[in-house]
Amino acid sequence: MLVFDGVKMLDVAGPSEVFTEANRLGATYELVLCSVGAVDVTASTGMQISVDVDAADTDRL
Repeated sequence: MLVFDGVKMLDVAGPSEVFTEANRLGATYELVLCSVGAVDVTASTGMQISVDVDAADTDRL
């Protein structure tokens, strides 16, 4: 999931919950947060979001 400064927490948390629930029911999704330059971002609420990988490197996942 691509995140960026100013992202709405609902747009991160909502899909995360959906994939987690799907995994609980037998799917095997892995949620990876990425940003340009792999820098942590600040959501619209001021909350910091840590990222896992640079968006440019997602083709290696």
